Amino acid sequence: MDLGLVPAHEVGKYREPALTRTTERARQDMSRWPDMVKPMRQLHQDFALFIRETNRFVSQLDVYQQLKGRKGTRDHLDTLALHLDPFNLTGKLGISPSTKTSEVVALVRQKLQDFEGLFSVKATEMELIRLSVHEVIPRFIDFMNLRIVEHEAKHRRNNQQLSATVLDELATARSKLRWSEKQYLYGLQAASNMGTYCSRMADLLQYARTELDGINGRSSVAMLALSTGLMGARTNEAESLAKRVWEML
Repeated sequence: MDLGLVPAHEVGKYREPALTRTTERARQDMSRWPDMVKPMRQLHQDFALFIRETNRFVSQLDVYQQLKGRKGTRDHLDTLALHLDPFNLTGKLGISPSTKTSEVVALVRQKLQDFEGLFSVKATEMELIRLSVHEVIPRFIDFMNLRIVEHEAKHRRNNQQLSATVLDELATARSKLRWSEKQYLYGLQAASNMGTYCSRMADLLQYARTELDGINGRSSVAMLALSTGLMGARTNEAESLAKRVWEML
């Protein structure tokens, strides 16, 4: 392998036997990142809508509790009319005049579990991307380092001065090598950060869901308000994280 420019008609066709397996791995994995972006955007759009409606439910429940006081929140949660004041939640979280509050709680719990699963899958995908970056790019970097050394040694026999052409070839190769090293660091950091984010989101949504595990049709409004308040602390953090990531997608 030489360091000279590849003829235009050979670009993308050159085969180096020592890199066959690495090149094949790179070709298989190179679409992972772009293929992930669109579904990730859709996931965040769906999550943003769900979390807005859920936070609205939680906040209006707090308003109801303040209006009614302790005595007014001892009744079963299914006595609440979520389509009327102060809730006015018709159309949100599938709420209609006939919807029971226990049904809404079950829906929110299920949606939290669904999003938890989706973010967990994304965390796994990010780990696959990270592994690909970690295992593929350094192999190309090592190969290029070796070829640069060999190329210089080949043209510096008997301590002769390198020609301008060879010096230019070495400079170009080293420039490409530095670029590859930067891309390696960028790719590794990006995949690691996104993987950590998705794992954190899955954990937060799991914690939020468990806050609702003790709620059923026999629970009081006060117990519901307490549980959703604890859940809201988790979902608010998840919403804040998701907003920051959405700005980068």
